[in-house]
Amino acid sequence: MINDIAVTIVDLVLRLMKKNIIYIAAVLLLGMLVWFLVIKRGDSTLKNKDTSFSVEDTASISKIFIADMRGAKVELTRMQGYWMVNNQFVVRPDFMDVLLRTIKYVSVAYPVADAAHNEVIKELSTDNKKVMIYNAAGDLLKSYFVGCPSPDNHGTYMMMEGSENPMVTVYPGFDGTLTIRYLTDPQEIRSRSIFSYGTNEMQKIKVDYTSTPDSSYEINLLGPDSFFINKPTHNINARLSDKNFNLYAYLQLFRFINAEAFENSNPEKDTILQQKPFAVITVVDRKNVTSVLPCYYKPTTERSMSQYDSKGNALLFDRDRFYITMNDGKDFLLVQQQQFGRLLQSYNFFIRGEAVAKH
Repeated sequence: MINDIAVTIVDLVLRLMKKNIIYIAAVLLLGMLVWFLVIKRGDSTLKNKDTSFSVEDTASISKIFIADMRGAKVELTRMQGYWMVNNQFVVRPDFMDVLLRTIKYVSVAYPVADAAHNEVIKELSTDNKKVMIYNAAGDLLKSYFVGCPSPDNHGTYMMMEGSENPMVTVYPGFDGTLTIRYLTDPQEIRSRSIFSYGTNEMQKIKVDYTSTPDSSYEINLLGPDSFFINKPTHNINARLSDKNFNLYAYLQLFRFINAEAFENSNPEKDTILQQKPFAVITVVDRKNVTSVLPCYYKPTTERSMSQYDSKGNALLFDRDRFYITMNDGKDFLLVQQQQFGRLLQSYNFFIRGEAVAKH
């Protein structure tokens, strides 16, 4: 009896195993078929036609053209050690670094679902930025469209030119839309550098205060250790020691002075420029190129950090920012007191604690 039961159990197990083996084999066969037909063939097609947005060798890129549907466009051209925008302005290095890294590492997260395909195509046809990337030989490396963020704001719609399959793209480690990395406003892209002089590259620095002329001064750099400071109101020309710490620190500031932003489209620009500048900075370099920068007070607004003085009176002008013009008045810029304001010293700042030799 026991033997009969054992034989029955073994027979049942063998039947189940044979049945499961058939199922397992069927599943494996089906999986291989799906992999070959859908993933292998589909991925190969998408990779070549629809998903190849990145340019791995960004050093080979010589020109990048970006245009939006509002008529704004920029042409970025690689020069020796820097980039130009529209052959007019030097490009901000930080912007260029971000853009090139985006071009190199942008990847597809997933294709747009069939249910959303038509709507995304419609959006891309009415609001996009076209990106064209060229090498030094003038060959077109990539051409694609950058659209709006995906619904979850974690990706960006993009589509290769000539394709009909939009993709949701991402940048590794970045959670947000990539659209803002493809700027089309030259004023946002151009370098905000105002001064980048080494001490030996300047021959004269002059600061004139319109309301307090007694604080005005002119520094003449005759050599690496020969400095004279002139006080125009008293006709004083005094030699400064090359060990004058205040002078040394001041000259070092000119190595790196940037604006916060270009304000050429500021609607208050003309009104502000009707004011008398409170100071004028003039720098003459060793090539006799003169830069003249008038400084204007910025009216206090609701965004100003300081609204009242120590006595509770409302401030008329912003204490943290002001405006300057440069390039013969062609550019109107917003600067910070914390950085640019350090250039506005007084005559006494340089001679304090030092017995100067008058000439």
